[in-house]
Amino acid sequence: MRHRVKVQASTDARSDYGDITETWATTKTRWCEVIDTRGREFQQAAATQSDMTHLLRMRYTPGITSENRLELGDRTLNILSVVNTGDRNKELLISCKEPL
Repeated sequence: MRHRVKVQASTDARSDYGDITETWATTKTRWCEVIDTRGREFQQAAATQSDMTHLLRMRYTPGITSENRLELGDRTLNILSVVNTGDRNKELLISCKEPL
């Protein structure tokens, strides 16, 4: 595993004016392996959009869910699903989406 990834959780922060905004805080930093990268383009509402999907493998870490997001270098990945391979608590396969 050669990529360093930051696991982030959403928190609410209150501004000086009382507004609540969503912020992301790093909760864990782990090593991972990027196994698969695919890109696609699609037409939606008369505009071309694209996204990238990634499949990451990392050692089992409790508490990572689709409510979290990952930072891989300068890219932000939204977690689609987290699979505990074989329910053995050895590794996680994390399916992510990177909007472009």
